[in-house]
Amino acid sequence: MNNFLGSYGTFLGITISFVIGVIIIYYVIIWVLNLFYKTKFKKTYNIYIPKGFKVRRNKTEYDGDCELNYPKWLYANKNGSRNKVRKNNNLIYYNCYLYYKDFKIITKSPVDMINLVHQFRGILGDNSIHKTAEEIKKYEEIKKKLELYNKNNDIQSIISQCRDEPTKFEEFCAKLFEKMRYKVTITPKVNDGGYDLILHKDKEKSIVECKCYALRHSVGRPLVQKLVGANQIAQADKIIFITTSFFSKEAIKYANEINVELIDGEKLLNLTQKYFNENSKNNNKISRKEWELNKNDIKKYYPPDIEI
Repeated sequence: MNNFLGSYGTFLGITISFVIGVIIIYYVIIWVLNLFYKTKFKKTYNIYIPKGFKVRRNKTEYDGDCELNYPKWLYANKNGSRNKVRKNNNLIYYNCYLYYKDFKIITKSPVDMINLVHQFRGILGDNSIHKTAEEIKKYEEIKKKLELYNKNNDIQSIISQCRDEPTKFEEFCAKLFEKMRYKVTITPKVNDGGYDLILHKDKEKSIVECKCYALRHSVGRPLVQKLVGANQIAQADKIIFITTSFFSKEAIKYANEINVELIDGEKLLNLTQKYFNENSKNNNKISRKEWELNKNDIKKYYPPDIEI
């Protein structure tokens, strides 16, 4: 019996040693392969793959594609934040993939992956890596804004595209003033101080109120007075009120007395046609810097209670 137990113990020890040896050999092979592919990639494309990335042989049909996957709580609330009631609630990370020629590059950090994509595009060209799903969405959003800026043959087209979302008209006006070489800041949606834009140009500060109204909607004196009152705190050098409609006689008279610049629908259309339509071909171009993902874009896809 003792001999049997001794033999069994010896066999078990050898088996465990063998399994451990196999596991060690496996990880050594993986490490060597990773180092081999990283070195080969560096020599081929002069791009260094940082630590934290794995590089494998690309056995798929993908080339120039990037797939981002974001961490999630094992048990999450409806808004994606951590459910603190559930025990053992951990953050689950998923692999992000970048496929380029014969190489598949892997990391669990979307931020690190997109930084590497930036490096690829900077060295190998803008089209070396296709737009990610998130970048396509961002590109389409920018494209829609450009359509708004360029489709301004009549004031009604501006009203139609902005009336359901007031912030769209604010963004439209901000872009217009940027074309006029102002430095523009859009005020917060909540507690905006009574005006929508802050302009700076030649050491002069201006505040702007933007109102997208139907053509027949008159802007009266009270709204202009309200903007003048807001300037008591803002202390701007210039006050501008811009609308898609028109101003009443009382509003115009008051504005002239107080030196408030009024831009009605007719003046707005003239300005948009002048500044948006010149070099319209160039206006339609969207640069890589505009559509490429940045850290703030990626943060939108993370759980709201996670800092990156």
